[in-house]
Formats: sequence, structure tokens, C-alpha cells
Amino acid sequence: MTTRTHCTGADFCDELAGSRDISFVRVYEGFPPSRLVLETEDFVLLADMSPLVVGHLLLLPKRHYLSFSEVVAAHRAAVEHLVSRVLGLYRATFGEPLILEHGSTEFEDGNGCITHAHWHLLPVDGAKVDEFMVAETAGHVSLSGIADLADERWSGAYYLRGYGDDYRLYFPGESNKRQYLRSVAGRVLSMEDPEWDYAVVVRKEALRETMGKTSRWTVAQRLLLNHLEKATMSVPNVFSDEPTRLDRVISTLFANQSSAVPSARHADGTTVAVVAGADSQDDCAVLAVRGDQDLVIGSDYVRGPKFRLYEYGLLTEFDLGYYLVAANVSDVAAMGATPIGVVSVVRYPAEMDDVKFEEVMTGIRQACADFGAPNIGGDIGGAERLILSATAFGTCMPGRALMRGGARPGDLVCLTAPTGTAGAATEYFRSGRTVEAIENDHRDELLRSWTRPQARVREGVFLGRSGFVTSCQDTSDGLKATLECIARSSGVGVVVDEAAIVVPEAVTAVCRALSKEPLAVIMGDSVDFELVFTIPPERAAELAADFETAGLSFGVIGRITEEPCAVMRLRSGERVDIPGAAWRHATTA
Repeated sequence: MTTRTHCTGADFCDELAGSRDISFVRVYEGFPPSRLVLETEDFVLLADMSPLVVGHLLLLPKRHYLSFSEVVAAHRAAVEHLVSRVLGLYRATFGEPLILEHGSTEFEDGNGCITHAHWHLLPVDGAKVDEFMVAETAGHVSLSGIADLADERWSGAYYLRGYGDDYRLYFPGESNKRQYLRSVAGRVLSMEDPEWDYAVVVRKEALRETMGKTSRWTVAQRLLLNHLEKATMSVPNVFSDEPTRLDRVISTLFANQSSAVPSARHADGTTVAVVAGADSQDDCAVLAVRGDQDLVIGSDYVRGPKFRLYEYGLLTEFDLGYYLVAANVSDVAAMGATPIGVVSVVRYPAEMDDVKFEEVMTGIRQACADFGAPNIGGDIGGAERLILSATAFGTCMPGRALMRGGARPGDLVCLTAPTGTAGAATEYFRSGRTVEAIENDHRDELLRSWTRPQARVREGVFLGRSGFVTSCQDTSDGLKATLECIARSSGVGVVVDEAAIVVPEAVTAVCRALSKEPLAVIMGDSVDFELVFTIPPERAAELAADFETAGLSFGVIGRITEEPCAVMRLRSGERVDIPGAAWRHATTA
């Protein structure tokens, strides 16, 4: 019997992390040092460590499944959308891909290299592979598309062969040995039997050429392929009405959310329970908030489909949903509160199919899980375009909510982490340029600032409970605008020290390539969701020690003054206007 702990390989899966098998890890001792091609919240695409041919890639889930039959059953929409994107990029780079998989079940081993679900993608003629498999296996069936993989009829081990729009399941015969599909592909390529070389680094030049070609998947190619993907979808688009989407998507994603059992317990003994959540589909959500605490509420709309990086094909609908939650939770964190729930408004145009709608909702659900604030309800329905808005709820100790207007002369101005990466990402991808040093070293970091923005929840709660933070605000409008807002709200001034501003390497690289001034990017309209806060100078050492104990950090970047102005003190001692353009909501990003 095959068990889930039998699987070895793949450092993306917790069950596999202790394995010595390096065949499915992203990093190995060679060049290039990483085989990672693409990564989403749930999947990774790697270059095969021992490629049979240039363009040999591996697609695998981060969570442990025995086969893609299980993966599709749990994440059909995500798989279909991801595969449509990957195949579009693949075709433009290597040609038509052959998809191969050894599918295992709990009771039957598919005889692959490992029992962690993975697809092989190779530019190999599928018709020639079929000639061998028809003769050597115990039969096959044709599938209408990827979704058919989840059919309960396929309860045993299988071989998947996908080529173009044609997907087939072959059933192993008694004579089919371990790594059968790798051997078949090798025979089509006129290679000696490559059965046992999958876990060692051979054919290094093919690996390097594969990585070199995938590294050139540029913005322009992605924009073009966004249109091509629609023609490559193997399953027709589905456009359900609102009640159907509530029943099929919302009820599934948020099943069993409502309960009288507290979903959050705080150190002071207060609790929060979701009595009626998104699964109940009532007119309102109901939270049972017990104990002595203040309720904090914030609401934000995000431009989502009008983000430049979305227009460039660099953000998915999942990313937009994730961003919506992060933006709202960040406001709650800036008040020093613990997030306890989110309600979302997702209004969609007629041309948005069920797959993309489910992606948005899945992104919302994932972000809510990451930040510990369940999506307890909201509103969905039609609109002239995609509209994304949400309201986040939080709780804090009575009277401890952090405001913008409490800074006092002499206070230190602090920042949770350097800013500027999100702004640098916008500048770089808007330029349309491909700079090798940035692509190799900083591209992922730049994209992550938009795909997975991090609301500083732990830091905000910590600051709220300290009792001596005099003001706080997040940097969603940029560092310059945030400093000016705190100073204006508090009736004071602020002096920022140039020498205290940390410039992230990614920002330095982008500014060097585009001839931009780093300080202008760092201080300008960069949406980084860090926290700016002020504290009395005599409490700085205490807070720093407490932060370090908690595994957190912050930096002092300036001081509050009596004179109502917002300036930067240069290293020379000269005071100048803070560089950069502060965010104004009438502008575009």
C-alpha cells in the first residue's frame, strides 16, 4: 500500500522537507543554483535536474498529493488556469509540450520516481509516445479535459498523457516497470534507457539552456500570451449566475466556518467567535466578541484590474484577491489591533468566467488565512467591471487604539522595515526593459511586493499593547505621504535622517538601471504596507529588546519637532524637502 509519508523529494512540501532525495528541490550544488522557473501560492514549476531534452520541466503542488487526480479534485480552477498560462509560455519557447504523469493512489503505486504528484513537460511527439503505450499498457481512455482527472472512476494507478487538446489515461500493465514513462520518452528521443538517472545531475548543458530560455519569459511575452491562453483552454469557460456561484464557489471555499467555538483567543482572555460567517449566507455576519475590548473597523477599495502590473500580465486574479485583504488588514494593524474578520465586495463583469471568479475568492481566502482574519461574508454580483472592496475588523485593549495624531515633539520616528520595493517594481516593469542583473537577482522580490504584500499584523499588535506608542500609520500611500500625514494630524513637524534610510538592494538595482534617484523611490508612492510609528526616546531601547525577543525589528529614521514642517536632513546637515512624489488618489499607479 502507498502511504502519504512514503513520498520523498520536493522541498516545497512539509512532509518531504527531511528527505535526502534532492530530485525535487529548487536548489542544488550547481549552476544555475536554482531550478525554479515559476511559483504560485500552491504550485511550482522546476527545470528537471536530469532533463531528457531542453525544455524538460516539472510542475508540482506545494502540498502533498499522491496524484494530479487528487490535486484537480481539490483545486480544479487553480490547476486549469495555471496550466493554461504555463502551456502558453511553454509553446512560445519550446514548442508543443507532452505532459506525462505516474498517478498513484493510497492503495496502488504508480511506479514513478516519487509519489508526490508531479507532471513532466517535454517537447516530445505525443503520437510517437502513444505508439509504445498502446502496445505496452493494459488499455486507455480519452478525457474531455483536465477536469476529468477528478472523476471517481479513476480509483487506481494510472499514466497520464497530455498532448495538445488530447488527454489520455493509460492503465499500467504487469510488465510496465518503474519509471516507465521516462523510459518511453527516452525511446522516442533515441536515448539509452534513462530510468535511473532522474536523481543525479546529468545533461547539465540541457538544464542550463532550459533555465536560460525560461528566464527570458518577459513582460511582452506574458502580455501576448494572456490573450493566447484563452484559445488553449481545454475546458470551455463557464459563466454561472450569482446564486450558482454562491452555491458552487462560496459555499465550498468557506464551508464549516460558522461556529460558537472561539476562532481567536487573546492573551488578555478576550475571545472572538464567528457565529454566522460566509457559509451561512445570511444578510449579515455575526461575531461573538467577549471580554473588555474595543472594536476597530476599516474599509478600503483597491483598483485591482487597473494596477499596472495586472495590465502587464504579471498579477493574477488570485493576487488581486490577496492584495485586497492585505490592504484592509494593514489598516487594522496600523491601529494596533488584532484582525478578527473581513467582509469583501467582489463585483464582476459579464466576461469574468467561473474560473477567474474562483481565483479572486481563493486569493481572498488565502490572505485571510495568512493574516488570521476569516472572510466572514460580503457581497458578490455583476458590475460593468471588476470592483474589489473590503472591510476589516479588529479588536484591541480598551483605549489602546493607535491614532495618527498623537506624535509629540522629541519623539523618535520609527519604521518596521525599509520601503521602496513596490515602487521600484512598478518603475521597472513599466519601463518594459529586461535587465539581466535584475531578472536574475531581484525579479521575484519585486513581484512579491505586489503579489504577496505583507500587512504588519504582529508588529501592530505588539505596538498597541506596549502602551507608549504615540502615533502610528501604515505606508500604503508611501513613506513621504505617511510622514506628512502624521505631522499634520499631530500639529508637529518631522525631520527624517538621510543616513538612517536603508536602501533595499532591489531598489538600488532598479534605480541604477533606470537612472532613478533611490531616495525618491523609497520616500515616494511605494505601497509597501510598513508601519511608521512614534515613541518617546527613553522607551526605544526597551521596545527594541522586546521586538528582538519576539523575532521582530524596526529602525529609527528621524525625530518629531515643534516646527510644523516635513523635511529630510542630509548627511551634510542641510535640510531639504523630503524627496519623492507623495501619493495622491487622483493619480494612477
